[in-house]
Amino acid sequence: MTHLTTTILKRKSARRAAFTLVEMTIVIMVIAILAALALPVFNAAAQQAKVHRTRAIIAKLDQIIGEKWEAYRTRQVPIRINPSLGYTPQQMAGFRLNAMRELQRMELPDSMTDIIPGNPNPPGLMGNPAILIPANGGSAPSLWRNYNRRALATWTTTHESAECLYLIVAATRDGDRSALDFFAKTEIGDTDGDGMNEILDAWGQPIYFLRWAPGYRADLAPYPVTPQRRNDTGNAADPTTYPDPFDPFQIDYRYQDNPTTNNYANDPIALKPLIYSAGPDKKYEIGVSGTVQSSTVPFPNDPYFGGGAAGTPTDSDSSGSLDYADNITNHDLEAK
Repeated sequence: MTHLTTTILKRKSARRAAFTLVEMTIVIMVIAILAALALPVFNAAAQQAKVHRTRAIIAKLDQIIGEKWEAYRTRQVPIRINPSLGYTPQQMAGFRLNAMRELQRMELPDSMTDIIPGNPNPPGLMGNPAILIPANGGSAPSLWRNYNRRALATWTTTHESAECLYLIVAATRDGDRSALDFFAKTEIGDTDGDGMNEILDAWGQPIYFLRWAPGYRADLAPYPVTPQRRNDTGNAADPTTYPDPFDPFQIDYRYQDNPTTNNYANDPIALKPLIYSAGPDKKYEIGVSGTVQSSTVPFPNDPYFGGGAAGTPTDSDSSGSLDYADNITNHDLEAK
């Protein structure tokens, strides 16, 4: 090899020691394209991880609330009625049913009015003499007194159902442990700054709670996983609907309605408590209350008050669309 050839090869080798500006630009463009393609995948994976984490949180809450709910099937109701007053067996059963619902309302509150003294509490079905709250001469359950002590004067209605859920969990024990021990510190917070904590989902939003949600339907589920699911006509005789387990003798006045005119649409049904996250879009859009109090309805301890308004989809932001489809609930944990 001649000296000239060796010199030329060395020069060519030296020129290839670095990328040209064009080559670097191409590489950067390729990396940017790949990143743009991968970013939605990463975001989707992150959102899915938050969904799974939220479902795990709700599953724990569902177990805590579910065990309490099932216990009411065999729960002794703290009422004493003098037999000399001559009440019929049907009236006695009505008294017990009303007292059971009142007990559920007080021990599984979902609003401030369930806890703060002085809220209206009419006697209920058939002039029930067994009133539980002190304002009406009764003896309040110990759990209700616990919640009442924890209720701060700064409490607001912004996330009241979530804060009631926190109170229920905080008062629940598993042996020597508080049920709160099963939740991470990042899963507990006070998002509205009123001094009352909430259980939070993976997006940092409060998880809401409805003790009675007769309007809720797990329409997104591939099969009926919730006992209060009704068919499209609202017919409670739907085979996917189950009767109220706390009223085995069908004492509720709705059973006495004329089936020819109402098609059984308002018959009492089994109501599994609803625990739900707003999901990725952070919009709950589920109704949380009934309509204006009726003089013929024993509000507020009536599970079906308002024609099932509680739990129904609502357009809360007036956008013209119902954004509840991505909500994560305890009713469809197995279905989604």
